[in-house]
Amino acid sequence: EDGNDDSVSLNTPTVRIKNGEIVLDDNSLFIENPDPLEESNLVYSEQKPITSKSFSNWNKSDRWTCSDTSTFYEALSICGTDFSFMCKIFPDRTRRQLHNKFKFEEKLFPEKVEEALRKRTNFPEQQLEYLLDKRQQKSSAPSPTLSS
Repeated sequence: EDGNDDSVSLNTPTVRIKNGEIVLDDNSLFIENPDPLEESNLVYSEQKPITSKSFSNWNKSDRWTCSDTSTFYEALSICGTDFSFMCKIFPDRTRRQLHNKFKFEEKLFPEKVEEALRKRTNFPEQQLEYLLDKRQQKSSAPSPTLSS
Protein backbone atom coordinates (compact mmCIF):
# COMPACT_ATOMS: atom_id res chain seq x y z
CA GLU A 1 0.00 0.00 0.00
CA ASP A 2 1.42 3.35 -0.98
CA GLY A 3 -0.50 5.43 1.57
CA ASN A 4 0.14 9.12 1.44
CA ASP A 5 -2.29 9.99 4.20
CA ASP A 6 -0.66 13.18 5.48
CA SER A 7 -3.87 14.39 7.12
CA VAL A 8 -3.01 12.48 10.29
CA SER A 9 0.02 13.97 11.97
CA LEU A 10 1.66 11.70 14.51
CA ASN A 11 4.68 12.56 16.58
CA THR A 12 6.28 9.20 15.78
CA PRO A 13 8.25 7.98 12.79
CA THR A 14 6.03 6.41 10.14
CA VAL A 15 6.73 3.40 8.00
CA ARG A 16 5.47 3.07 4.43
CA ILE A 17 5.38 0.17 2.02
CA LYS A 18 6.88 1.14 -1.30
CA ASN A 19 7.29 -1.37 -4.12
CA GLY A 20 6.83 -4.23 -1.66
CA GLU A 21 9.52 -2.98 0.72
CA ILE A 22 9.09 -1.36 4.14
CA VAL A 23 10.53 2.15 3.99
CA LEU A 24 10.99 4.66 6.80
CA ASP A 25 9.41 7.97 5.85
CA ASP A 26 12.16 10.60 6.27
CA ASN A 27 9.63 13.43 6.63
CA SER A 28 8.22 11.80 9.76
CA LEU A 29 11.57 12.06 11.57
CA PHE A 30 11.18 15.83 11.98
CA ILE A 31 8.47 17.65 13.85
CA GLU A 32 7.53 20.98 12.39
CA ASN A 33 6.83 23.47 15.12
CA PRO A 34 5.62 26.86 14.09
CA ASP A 35 7.63 29.81 15.41
CA PRO A 36 6.10 30.49 18.85
CA LEU A 37 6.63 34.24 18.50
CA GLU A 38 5.02 34.43 15.08
CA GLU A 39 1.45 33.68 16.08
CA SER A 40 1.55 34.39 19.77
CA ASN A 41 -1.44 35.36 21.81
CA LEU A 42 0.73 37.31 24.25
CA VAL A 43 -0.34 40.80 25.13
CA TYR A 44 2.44 43.23 25.93
CA SER A 45 1.55 45.96 28.34
CA GLU A 46 3.29 49.29 28.87
CA GLN A 47 2.25 49.33 32.54
CA LYS A 48 4.66 48.88 35.41
CA PRO A 49 5.03 45.30 36.66
CA ILE A 50 2.90 44.30 39.62
CA THR A 51 4.87 43.62 42.79
CA SER A 52 4.05 43.41 46.48
CA LYS A 53 4.67 47.16 46.70
CA SER A 54 1.82 47.70 44.24
CA PHE A 55 -0.69 46.90 46.96
CA SER A 56 0.77 49.07 49.71
CA ASN A 57 -0.73 52.42 50.62
CA TRP A 58 2.63 54.13 50.84
CA ASN A 59 2.78 57.70 49.60
CA LYS A 60 5.87 59.83 49.58
CA SER A 61 5.45 62.58 52.14
CA ASP A 62 6.34 66.21 51.62
CA ARG A 63 9.60 67.42 53.05
CA TRP A 64 9.47 69.11 56.42
CA THR A 65 10.16 72.83 56.18
CA CYS A 66 11.87 74.84 58.91
CA SER A 67 8.57 76.36 59.97
CA ASP A 68 6.94 72.89 59.99
CA THR A 69 9.69 71.64 62.28
CA SER A 70 9.33 74.56 64.69
CA THR A 71 5.56 74.05 64.69
CA PHE A 72 6.19 70.35 65.36
CA TYR A 73 8.19 71.23 68.49
CA GLU A 74 5.43 73.58 69.67
CA ALA A 75 2.85 70.87 69.04
CA LEU A 76 5.07 68.40 70.89
CA SER A 77 5.03 70.68 73.94
CA ILE A 78 1.21 70.86 73.75
CA CYS A 79 0.25 67.31 72.79
CA GLY A 80 3.19 65.32 74.06
CA THR A 81 3.56 62.09 72.12
CA ASP A 82 -0.15 61.88 71.25
CA PHE A 83 0.37 61.88 67.49
CA SER A 84 -3.33 61.24 66.79
CA PHE A 85 -4.14 64.54 68.47
CA MET A 86 -1.20 66.20 66.73
CA CYS A 87 -2.83 65.28 63.39
CA LYS A 88 -5.34 68.10 64.04
CA ILE A 89 -2.49 70.58 63.95
CA PHE A 90 -0.99 68.91 60.87
CA PRO A 91 -4.02 67.88 58.77
CA ASP A 92 -1.80 67.21 55.74
CA ARG A 93 0.33 64.70 57.69
CA THR A 94 -0.54 61.19 58.83
CA ARG A 95 0.00 59.86 62.32
CA ARG A 96 2.80 57.66 60.99
CA GLN A 97 4.55 60.65 59.39
CA LEU A 98 4.38 62.54 62.69
CA HIS A 99 5.71 59.55 64.60
CA ASN A 100 8.55 59.13 62.11
CA LYS A 101 9.37 62.84 62.45
CA PHE A 102 9.46 62.41 66.22
CA LYS A 103 11.85 59.45 65.96
CA PHE A 104 14.03 61.36 63.49
CA GLU A 105 14.23 64.45 65.70
CA GLU A 106 14.78 62.31 68.80
CA LYS A 107 17.83 60.70 67.18
CA LEU A 108 19.36 63.93 65.89
CA PHE A 109 18.33 66.41 68.59
CA PRO A 110 17.43 64.47 71.77
CA GLU A 111 17.94 67.53 74.01
CA LYS A 112 15.52 69.61 71.96
CA VAL A 113 12.85 66.88 72.07
CA GLU A 114 13.38 66.39 75.81
CA GLU A 115 13.04 70.14 76.40
CA ALA A 116 9.81 70.30 74.38
CA LEU A 117 8.37 67.40 76.37
CA ARG A 118 9.58 68.83 79.68
CA LYS A 119 7.99 72.26 79.14
CA ARG A 120 4.69 70.63 78.29
CA THR A 121 1.77 73.01 78.79
CA ASN A 122 -1.80 72.29 79.85
CA PHE A 123 -3.18 72.75 76.36
CA PRO A 124 -4.60 76.25 76.26
CA GLU A 125 -7.09 76.61 73.42
CA GLN A 126 -5.52 79.89 72.30
CA GLN A 127 -2.23 78.11 71.65
CA LEU A 128 -3.95 75.47 69.52
CA GLU A 129 -5.73 78.19 67.53
CA TYR A 130 -2.39 79.98 67.13
CA LEU A 131 -0.78 76.83 65.71
CA LEU A 132 -3.72 76.18 63.39
CA ASP A 133 -3.55 79.76 62.10
CA LYS A 134 0.20 79.43 61.66
CA ARG A 135 -0.33 76.26 59.59
CA GLN A 136 -2.95 77.97 57.41
CA GLN A 137 -0.60 80.88 56.75
CA LYS A 138 2.15 78.41 55.89
CA SER A 139 0.00 76.74 53.24
CA SER A 140 -0.43 80.09 51.46
CA ALA A 141 3.30 81.04 51.47
CA PRO A 142 6.16 78.67 50.56
CA SER A 143 9.10 78.44 52.93
CA PRO A 144 12.59 76.90 52.71
CA THR A 145 12.83 73.15 53.27
CA LEU A 146 14.73 71.27 55.93
CA SER A 147 15.87 67.72 55.14
CA SER A 148 13.98 65.01 57.00
